[in-house]
Amino acid sequence: MQDQIRSRELPLVFLGMFKERFWLTKLLLPMFGFSSKLPVTDEQRQWVDEGFSRPEQMLGRRRMLEAVVILPTAEYFPDPYDKSQAVPYWYGNSGGCAGFYSRDGTADETRMLVAVLSTQLKDPPTLVATMAHELGHVILLGGGLLKPTTPDHEPLTDLLSVFLGFGIFNANSAGRFKQYQDETRYGWSMHRLGYLAEEVYGYALAKFVVERGEENVDWAKHLSTNVQSYFKRSRSWLARNKFQVTLAKPID
Repeated sequence: MQDQIRSRELPLVFLGMFKERFWLTKLLLPMFGFSSKLPVTDEQRQWVDEGFSRPEQMLGRRRMLEAVVILPTAEYFPDPYDKSQAVPYWYGNSGGCAGFYSRDGTADETRMLVAVLSTQLKDPPTLVATMAHELGHVILLGGGLLKPTTPDHEPLTDLLSVFLGFGIFNANSAGRFKQYQDETRYGWSMHRLGYLAEEVYGYALAKFVVERGEENVDWAKHLSTNVQSYFKRSRSWLARNKFQVTLAKPID
């Protein structure tokens, strides 16, 4: 009789163990970047999907397919960097901007200027991200492809950095973690650069890979911990939800 009772309890015990493991897995997997949930909202996803088609219409799909992914390595930056003032810069109040773009001149001659905040010279990766963004303005605004009054022209300019191969720098600079220590103080700070969140960059980079039909992307190891996690989750989601994502038409 006792053996019969125990045999009836076994399925309940097993079910309890399964539930515990299920919730434990659901809790722990996102901590290690294995969550299958998309890291962006559906509205953000649709904006990125549409955002890829907009520069494609302006610049051509081939620009994205043939873009070289720029890495933070000596291969792409062979010259030593001594934090010299080799690019236009300015001191003083920046109004929260890390760089700026301006255009003036006449109908016969147009002059465009890109400058960065002087403090950017101390952080090379952020400097590259800022320059990529401002040069994006040169392409979109300077080229007459986009109007300054376009409501989302700033985030779209950030997305253009992914489209043209500078996504690693801009994504990693979206949330910069810094530690500091001196004789009396020790701490850390978090600084955000640009107009897109790390989660959005993670999805945009995954979208970039899918659009190019790439399988193995060795450059992903250069992404920051957070962005790399969002990138992996987005790739996993895109692989399982191809029917929800409209890919651009292939070039002839």
